[in-house]
Amino acid sequence: TVESRITDLNGRTVRAFGTQHTRAGEIDLFWDGRSSSGSSVGRGTYSWQISVDGRQYTRTVQAR
Repeated sequence: TVESRITDLNGRTVRAFGTQHTRAGEIDLFWDGRSSSGSSVGRGTYSWQISVDGRQYTRTVQAR
């Protein structure tokens, strides 16, 4: 099970991707720079929080 969301630097969720059920292995995750409402987010640094079978990972991403 994979869950992921994009947050701003204040921890507010910008976009939630929901839960994906997938088999073990690699998956591709893509963010088009839009919020959950479909509008473009502002330029800046965001945090991509990913949970894979209960393990938490965080990556920093840049919106340009």
